[in-house]
Parts: sequence; C-alpha cells; structure tokens
Amino acid sequence: MADYAPIVSDVRQELRKLAGKSTDFTKKIVPGSQNVLGIRLPDLRKLAKQIVRGNPREYLEANPQQYYEERLLQCFVLGGMKDDFSYLLNEFRKEIPFVDNWAVNDALCMDFKICRKHREETWRAIEPLFDSHQEFEVRVAAVMLLCHFVTEDCLGEVISALDKMDTSAYYAMMGVAWAVSEIVIKFPEAGIDYLKTCHLDAKTKRKAIAKSLDSYRVSEEDKAILRAIRAKIK
Repeated sequence: MADYAPIVSDVRQELRKLAGKSTDFTKKIVPGSQNVLGIRLPDLRKLAKQIVRGNPREYLEANPQQYYEERLLQCFVLGGMKDDFSYLLNEFRKEIPFVDNWAVNDALCMDFKICRKHREETWRAIEPLFDSHQEFEVRVAAVMLLCHFVTEDCLGEVISALDKMDTSAYYAMMGVAWAVSEIVIKFPEAGIDYLKTCHLDAKTKRKAIAKSLDSYRVSEEDKAILRAIRAKIK
C-alpha cells in the first residue's frame, strides 16, 4: 500500500503558511465549512498548480479531508490535470460523497472542464445523481449540467433531467434554479417555454426566474414575460 503521508504533510505545511487571511469571511459565506484555515482562493489555486506539476495522482489518491481548504485543493488539482480521462472521472466520482457545502460542490464541478471533451462518458457517470434525494448529490448533478451541458445538442436531455430532480433541500433547489436560469440566458425561447410547463415546485421556479431577471444577458422583453409567468405561480 502506498504511503501518502509525506505529500500530505508537505502540502499541509504550505497550507499553514498561507493560513489566517480569510477565516471569518469563509465561515460566514460558506455555511457548514469545517476546520477552516482561512486561505485566499488565488493562493490555493497557485498551490494546486504546483501540485499538478509534481505528483498530482499521489495527492489525489491521498484524499486528505482534514481541512476545508484541502477539499478545495482536491478540486483544483483534479481540474488542472490532463490525464487519462477514465482515471480523472473516477477520482471525480470519489469526491462526491465528501461534498457537504456549496463552495466545494461548485469548485468540483466548475473546474472539471475536461469533461466537455467526454460528455457521453460524463453523462453516464452523473446520471444516477438525477434521481438522488441527497442535497449535495443533486447539486453536483445540477451544477455539472449548467457548467458543461447547456448546449444546443444537450438541451432537451438537460431539461428532462432538471425537471425530475428533488429540490426539497435548499442547496439542491438553488443548484437547479441556477441551471434553469442558465438555460433561459443561453436559450431564451426554450427556457421560457420550459418555465411555462415545468414540474418544478413553486419555490424553485420563482428562484430560477429571479436569477434570470438578475442577468444583464436577458432582454427586457423576455424579463417582462418572466415576470408574467412569476405572477401566475401559486
């Protein structure tokens, strides 16, 4: 069995050198974050690049989870690797059970840009999450869809997937609403038509419309239609 202690120890030394600059701020904006060192994201990303240039597989497989920043670092390292995709996808899936706050969730999904070159394989991997009732499994699915699958070719499948997701938990609901707003922004006609007939609960639908209305990329004409749809929600 491989001994991962040295690389974890070395990276933790670097993390502690960077600690203390944003602890209170992080705890405030990321509910549920535990063991926060308080490291700025640019510093974490810089450290991730150093790991990617060295022994990224060794660090990923060590899977350190003691600190909030270690969990983010895992996401940034994974996102920065140009490796065998099957290996990277497996490591991505291994991270999902550890997701318990929105920041780690979104970093894991948003940084995994290599999946855009392997959409079919990625879809198969995340498809079981579409039927999940776990808050952050649903959010992983929704954020993966909005980041990497809101395209003309995938739009119908994305809408079908979002329409059946369990949005009873707050961060799941916010993820699905965000994804729907991204559809409205990129494909206004399809997005608005979907909001007229969707099976989303009222709270999720209102949040999706609110996020769409906040976007400067949605036309005033479409915003008027969205407000009319919102007015009819019971």
